[in-house]
Amino acid sequence: LRAKVFDVKINIVGLEEISFKDNKFKGYHVIFDFGAEKHDAYYEEKSPHRLLYYTNGRNSIALKL
Repeated sequence: LRAKVFDVKINIVGLEEISFKDNKFKGYHVIFDFGAEKHDAYYEEKSPHRLLYYTNGRNSIALKL
C-alpha cells in the first residue's frame, strides 16, 4: 500500500464557544483546508489540548464534553 500525501493549510482561528446537542464548551478552533474541502476541529483550552469536537461537513464527532 502507498500512503497518499495531501497538501493542507492550517488556520488557527482562536478560542471559540461551540454548541453540540445540548452542550456548550470552549475550545481552540482549527480549520484544516485541503482545497476541495475543509475540516473543523476544536481542542481543549488547557494542556494537554485534547481534541473535543471534529467535523468534516458530512460527519461529526464529539470526543469530550
